[in-house]
Amino acid sequence: CELGFLKDKFQVRGGYKDLFLPNNEATFTFGTSIHEIDLIGGVLITFDYAYQNFIHLGSSNRFTLQLKL
Repeated sequence: CELGFLKDKFQVRGGYKDLFLPNNEATFTFGTSIHEIDLIGGVLITFDYAYQNFIHLGSSNRFTLQLKL
């Protein structure tokens, strides 16, 4: 599921991976993103964050930072 706000400049998402599969390793996930915010001098920044929980491996945090010149 993903929800967008402020003309999709800000998004929140979440879900549950492999919910109905037996012996699944991944469980719930969630994340957020900020798209193309104007910085000084016309530089656009995009930031993404995602969290995923695993049964045997613990949790995973992923970050992405993108600059458009």
